[in-house]
Amino acid sequence: MVNLSILDLGFAVIMYLSFIDIFDLFFRFAIIGQFFLVSVIYLAKNITFKSQLVITLMICASAYLLLTPQIPNHHYGYFRGVLLFFTDLMPYVLWFYACSLLDDDFHPKNWHIAIQTSLIAAILWLLYFFIYLQGNGAFHQINHAIEAVVLVHIIYLVLKDINDDLIDKRRKIRMFIVLLTTFYGSILVLFELTKSDFVHTSIFSLANSALIFIGTNIFYLVLLKQYKSQQDIQNTHIVEPEEIKNNQPKTINLFQAELDKLNLFIEEEKFTETNLTIKKLAIILVIPEHQLRELINQELGFKNFSSFLNSHRIPAACAQFKDLNNIRKPILSIALDLGYGSIGPFNRAFKDIMGMTPTEYKKQCN
Repeated sequence: MVNLSILDLGFAVIMYLSFIDIFDLFFRFAIIGQFFLVSVIYLAKNITFKSQLVITLMICASAYLLLTPQIPNHHYGYFRGVLLFFTDLMPYVLWFYACSLLDDDFHPKNWHIAIQTSLIAAILWLLYFFIYLQGNGAFHQINHAIEAVVLVHIIYLVLKDINDDLIDKRRKIRMFIVLLTTFYGSILVLFELTKSDFVHTSIFSLANSALIFIGTNIFYLVLLKQYKSQQDIQNTHIVEPEEIKNNQPKTINLFQAELDKLNLFIEEEKFTETNLTIKKLAIILVIPEHQLRELINQELGFKNFSSFLNSHRIPAACAQFKDLNNIRKPILSIALDLGYGSIGPFNRAFKDIMGMTPTEYKKQCN
């Protein structure tokens, strides 16, 4: 009897859905299965704020995949409101992930109580609107407009300092987010805002799910390739105890020639050049840009090129403030002499490193 019911249900689905719709569902459930496996892998590791955001993103994406096939809304019941909530939450979660990717201190525990309270209130409102009201109301379109602004801001965030980023893996993730947001998220929001009928066709639904399926599999293959390369590197570095002493000089001297060039550049205080970028520095030192990025990141421990410059420019600024000959020299002049294009970046960098503004430090010295 049970087998008969399942068989009847299968025939009912086949009779109700076209072959295009069935293929569409296949892709969608395959993607959700992949998301589930990746979530399990993340949960098996140390749970961090970033990993929680990644899992939440996959939940939101799964909700979108379940919500958008060619199935009438009345079949979902109140579950449709839950799917709506997570689907419309996705751009905001992506924004939080982009911020956490670019700022290691971006964490709820570091936020002001007012921000935490506002965030909780916003989530409660979204729960009420999408789950209780089932997304019925003018706020739905307003929310799509807000999401469009959020997507544009995400693109701005990840592109703003992408050349300044010294971590190759993070730079690749930045580009992936830009591509995802630009060519996919923005198009979907545009369809929602224009209320295009094409978005509700079976062809669009299948093309959408197939594109996501291909994209996620390419992404997983890239991750697998990176994982294998990391394993190979680890295996090549596994040496016997008696071999450690013989291999040590090679590790130390790997960047020695390039490091000598960079140290000479710093000693001559050429870091004060205006608009100095990692690309310009690579040309000056005659070092391949990717190798210079790796040197400053892995050997010197800097994640951003601007942080590397600030680590030398700010101590130089402190030395000028302590010099009695510069007692009447404007702070702006000192900032410009050190290579800053304006007073704003100099003030922010100075306060981040010294814990006080340049004005406060200058008064303390005098």
